[in-house]
Amino acid sequence: MKDPEWLRIMNEFAEVIIATAQESLLADQSLGPHYSLIPVMALFHLQGCLQSSMIANLDGQHSVAICLVRQCVESLTIIDLGLQPATYRQSLLQDWEAGKKSQGEVRKALERDVWGRYGHGLWDESWSEYYANLAHAVQPYAHYTPQLLGWQMAVIRREGGNRFLAKLSPAAYDPLKASRITLFHALTLWTIGRLLVENGKTSESVDLRSLMENFRKALASSKLLFKNKDWAQEMSPHVLFRPGHDWIDP
Repeated sequence: MKDPEWLRIMNEFAEVIIATAQESLLADQSLGPHYSLIPVMALFHLQGCLQSSMIANLDGQHSVAICLVRQCVESLTIIDLGLQPATYRQSLLQDWEAGKKSQGEVRKALERDVWGRYGHGLWDESWSEYYANLAHAVQPYAHYTPQLLGWQMAVIRREGGNRFLAKLSPAAYDPLKASRITLFHALTLWTIGRLLVENGKTSESVDLRSLMENFRKALASSKLLFKNKDWAQEMSPHVLFRPGHDWIDP
């Protein structure tokens, strides 16, 4: 079976997106090595969490994989901050490192001061709405919650209504859960790419703006997402499509 277009783009260009982000974050050392390297370390953390999440997901450890996706989304805020002018990011980085501002407070500052120029998300929603939807979808996985427990169950068959037969094991692979988490991986990489484009950080090896637009169209057409819906519900562990519904992207 042919991979969906969003998966093909992710697999082909993930390294380019990460490398461009690293190059862009390292290019401006005007705050000195200490504060200039904090966003780079956030990118390293995201990269490690993303790779580990992919491995865990393929192994059927979906609850582990989704926890690591939450860490990726948390890291995006500091990466975004690192792409801003030094005069803007300096005090926010200092306050964040000192514990005077939380990650959420930094995100609110970016939303107030920066995100208005980022345009739309996947469809016609604002960037603030897009990011809030993404962050809200992974919020339950900061702790071991009933929602997180749900990712440990591999659905074998639907029994009718909301009842289903599930397999439980340390690594219970579920194709639908695996695909939905992989979509989160792709959304994470697309978000990084858009941050680079909107902040004028491009790659010489690829037309990043055109690539991110094609990536957006592919993600927006996925059968696993629905326009103007709450991803926290849509991407919850126990989503069951009606019998005969084809959720596999072409």
